[in-house]
Amino acid sequence: MKIRQLVSVPLFVGLLGLGACSSEAAIPSDIKVDSIDWSTCDEYPDAENLECGVLEVPLDYSDLEGETLEIALLRIPATSSKPKGVVLSNPGGPGESGVDFVYSWSAEFIENLGLEDFDIVGFDPRGVGSSSGLSCLSDLQNDKFIYLDYTPDDEREQSLYDDWMEIDEPCIEKFGKALRFYSTENTARDMDLIRESMGYEKINYLGISYGTYLGGVYATLFPDRVEAMFLDSAYDPQGDTAEQNYLTQAEGFENAFNNWVDWCESTPDECSFSSDDVKADWLDLYNSYDLESLFTDDGREVNGVVVDTATSSALYSRGEWPYLADALSTLVSGDPKQILEMADWHVGRGEDGTFGDGYDASGIIDCASGIVYSESRDPKALLEKIQEVAPWYAREYDVDSFGGGYCESVFDDADLFEIDYQGDAPIVVLGGTEDPATPIRWAQEMVTHLGTNATLLTFKGEGHSQIFISRCVDAIAKELFNFGRKPSGDVECDADVPVAKPDWWDDIVNIDSVKPNKDLMNSYFAIEPVDAYTEYFEIEGSADDVFAKVKAAIEANGWVYEEGDSADPVQDPQWFNNPDDSDIYVGVLMSSPEELEENKMVVPDGIVQPGSSVVMVYYWP
Repeated sequence: MKIRQLVSVPLFVGLLGLGACSSEAAIPSDIKVDSIDWSTCDEYPDAENLECGVLEVPLDYSDLEGETLEIALLRIPATSSKPKGVVLSNPGGPGESGVDFVYSWSAEFIENLGLEDFDIVGFDPRGVGSSSGLSCLSDLQNDKFIYLDYTPDDEREQSLYDDWMEIDEPCIEKFGKALRFYSTENTARDMDLIRESMGYEKINYLGISYGTYLGGVYATLFPDRVEAMFLDSAYDPQGDTAEQNYLTQAEGFENAFNNWVDWCESTPDECSFSSDDVKADWLDLYNSYDLESLFTDDGREVNGVVVDTATSSALYSRGEWPYLADALSTLVSGDPKQILEMADWHVGRGEDGTFGDGYDASGIIDCASGIVYSESRDPKALLEKIQEVAPWYAREYDVDSFGGGYCESVFDDADLFEIDYQGDAPIVVLGGTEDPATPIRWAQEMVTHLGTNATLLTFKGEGHSQIFISRCVDAIAKELFNFGRKPSGDVECDADVPVAKPDWWDDIVNIDSVKPNKDLMNSYFAIEPVDAYTEYFEIEGSADDVFAKVKAAIEANGWVYEEGDSADPVQDPQWFNNPDDSDIYVGVLMSSPEELEENKMVVPDGIVQPGSSVVMVYYWP
């Protein structure tokens, strides 16, 4: 395998390595740091509350006169004249853009966590995105190999596999020995220069997934420069055996897949792939495309790897389950569009066939950081164990699957940095009981490496990463960042419970129409299921004509119409009151054919038929 491991789910593993440094030794004392020149973001010209900048940092911290890098930054400036502090963040990967993360979730940083009095900073780590993004192959090469079948079934697949294996060390050929400096440890040093350039004594930090390990490394290097940390979906590789390396995520994804299967079989009205044996149907579909690929009109191959990649992608979030069902159902009928879209999103392929700056950053950062597969001492025993606990996940495994990972020769002496924080800043570490990518074992271990001021927060629900998703989690993070307070002991958060369908619902809402995907429409109308029960109806016709039909249908069931702030159902909710209980209302809000077209919700870009309106009927307790 080359430095970029072409698998649908990254397996994080580790080796024992170097210990910690003190703050004084982490960065040379004679380094010069300039203030950041913040300005309007060219990439986001309509975002008036965002500012962008760059910070020059050394490529090699032992050679301050040598080559430098520019770290791309995005800031939501504090609204107060005297900010309470700075909040840095990293969304994980490794290789995810912190600039894109803060841009995408800018409203939630303020509304969910109440951080308007802080400078909120996202940055692209070295080697990622706009911070000297590292891509070793061309887009054409990436597109050729991204869904490579490692178990060729015919001459064409074997030839493609042989072409891949002929590529030797593409990253060294392009970037040379500089690759070794793109480590987690150096990224943590870059974070401290960001802090210093902004004039802060300490940082607050939000890290997700791999970003939690980055946060632990920073805290170990700079223990006296941490104000507070919230580490969501913790990943802690140090001390793992080869067996733990392979089994941890295998069990996590096996459990998530089984949970998806149970949901799909038990809720056929929500899962379009539902049957009496969903797992068997999935395996039949996977095997059929593994043996014989489908080719799109533009020549793209859809094989078993695409099916597996899209499935693994959906298992990261409970909200993606219906989309996976829809994608599999349409693939059964011979339409690969949705399954390819899900797989492409997961691997970072754009609609135009490009893969973006820093496409290979993940593998490079892992290798530079000493995060690499370790070889099993007893592959046969491990194969038996993994097939016992994760038969779906390990369906293609054999004894040769556990021979260890591969990094290019420049990384041969890279060691894992061990977290060992003994400072007094409050830290909350979140682990999820149903997290497939970073199972809770890693969170439990990270707490022990972060000292007595770290608290374990257990999220009891599905999915990977809960910040901005769970209200309980957000409340704890808000208290931590704003007041430096964390739970006094280990604490749990249950998953948010959606509003249940009222028992009187079918007596009022019995509209005969197509029902579009509920999760997608909740997102489109910006409705949280924990706030309201909703149903959606796709009806052909203009907004005025469709509303007249809906109004007549509801009034025919005895409910009383009350006009909203205006009579326009596209602009303002319209209300209907229960004649038997004046405290019960349902609202009706619509999206017109023109609005749906403008927002790309109409096929082929979306799911709504041309000329149709979408009606949302909702109950807000």
